[in-house]
Amino acid sequence: MRRRTYWLLIPLFLTPPFTSRQEKDPLDSITVAELKDHIYCLASDSFGGRLTGSEGFKQASHYIASQLNAAGLAPVAGDSRGKGFYFQPIDFTISTISPESSLRIRESQREAALVSGDKFIPMLHSKAFKNGHYEGTAVFVGYGIEEPKDGWNDYESIDVRGKIAVMIAGAPTKGGKPLLSEGKNKFYGSLGQSAQKRMITAFLHRAEGIIIVADSATAKMWRQLASMMNKSTRRLVPDGKEGSGHFYPVFLLHPEAAGMLLKETGFDPVSGRGEAKPVPLKNTTLIFDLKYKIEREFACQNVVGFVPGSDPKLKDEFVVVGAHLDHLGIKNEGIFNGADDNASGCAAVLEVAEAIALSPPRRSLFFVFYTGEEGGGHGSFHFVDNFPSSLGKIALAINVDMVGRNCGRFPNHLLGISPDNLKLELAQFMEKANKNSVNVKLKTYFQEDDLGSSFGGSDEVVFYLRGIPVVLLTGGASHPDYHKVSDDPEKINYDKVADASRLVYALAAMAASAEKIP
Repeated sequence: MRRRTYWLLIPLFLTPPFTSRQEKDPLDSITVAELKDHIYCLASDSFGGRLTGSEGFKQASHYIASQLNAAGLAPVAGDSRGKGFYFQPIDFTISTISPESSLRIRESQREAALVSGDKFIPMLHSKAFKNGHYEGTAVFVGYGIEEPKDGWNDYESIDVRGKIAVMIAGAPTKGGKPLLSEGKNKFYGSLGQSAQKRMITAFLHRAEGIIIVADSATAKMWRQLASMMNKSTRRLVPDGKEGSGHFYPVFLLHPEAAGMLLKETGFDPVSGRGEAKPVPLKNTTLIFDLKYKIEREFACQNVVGFVPGSDPKLKDEFVVVGAHLDHLGIKNEGIFNGADDNASGCAAVLEVAEAIALSPPRRSLFFVFYTGEEGGGHGSFHFVDNFPSSLGKIALAINVDMVGRNCGRFPNHLLGISPDNLKLELAQFMEKANKNSVNVKLKTYFQEDDLGSSFGGSDEVVFYLRGIPVVLLTGGASHPDYHKVSDDPEKINYDKVADASRLVYALAAMAASAEKIP
């Protein structure tokens, strides 16, 4: 099923030599009229909600490719005959978890066997466990929270490298009083909101997998969750290749089944009583056997265009500007057109690509339209896993997601978000780019209390996990049409999308020409 494709060597394109077109100021090329045309096209019923692998997504990707070609960007993929194209193919499989899948908790001479869907649920199942089997040790990491500014770090005195990190939901308290600040206590108190942050923290500490012990509210939804998570869309990759999964496997464990696993910790997962103090789970082995039934295989693609840098010394360094093209497709409620999520981001990136091509900066730039974001970042993982140069050559990645609506605590602003380890420096870099050029209303986040989470939940996470400097530009996701059929083009604030486009251009251009980037 896999089509043989090749990343072209960066200096050797199959297209004519790239030439800049400087007949007008690049910023003037970004117009509300063109943004509106892009969004109305991408979010039209004819594209059927752009579900990964659908005919509608294919049509949307061809539209993107035609626009990149018209803007003068070079394709970066080619076939054995030397034909270049803008698509980066990805093979997918849709599979279900077999009821024969199991988790065994072995402690000394005792063993408890759990059946998938009954007392444990695979939340992110990938091939990171070879052949669906894993046998290893576990470490209890308490709440799995690392917030040193609040004086709380569950990883401070424990090593989870190569192990399964077991954590409980909720936020720490003492005597019934929260030990974290108000915003963070509320954030971690919701497993739905905080699960991704806990996962990222564990993986940055090199955990090989995660078990989250469900809280009482989640346990009440157990059957519904088991049904929802039974089916998985995964990327197919060559056996043995690194980076083959979503993140690494994540499992949800019912409180009743967690008793044996945590009995030596002093914490009772059913009653919630006791101190959740991180400790190694001595003499305890976890044995996973996951079996899959493949229902369907299909192919999809990222869309990628390239602008080579103008500086002989810096052209082999890169800035990546991206947005996810996929959305939710068609369901019983109707067509999920995803005008804000994320036709708005794609339109912005298209306009930025056109503007950059008019006057290429010193570093080279990739413009990427990812597939599979709604299913767990498939396209961005594939792009990073198959990058044609060293990942250390990526000076900055910029992700644009949902920039077309007014929402949240700062309705008239764009939000610039960067990860914990680079927050202040990247925030200042964004602010400088904005002030020196377009001066739009921008709120940068480098104080955790601002968002609770302290980072985004889109394709930028993939770059973060690879140690690549990355920022997310968004308008937020709190408007009433988020992930609903009512997310339509007529509700978009096109002036805001134009502001976002100009800001991304200013940031990308400055990053691609600066001597040094945070």
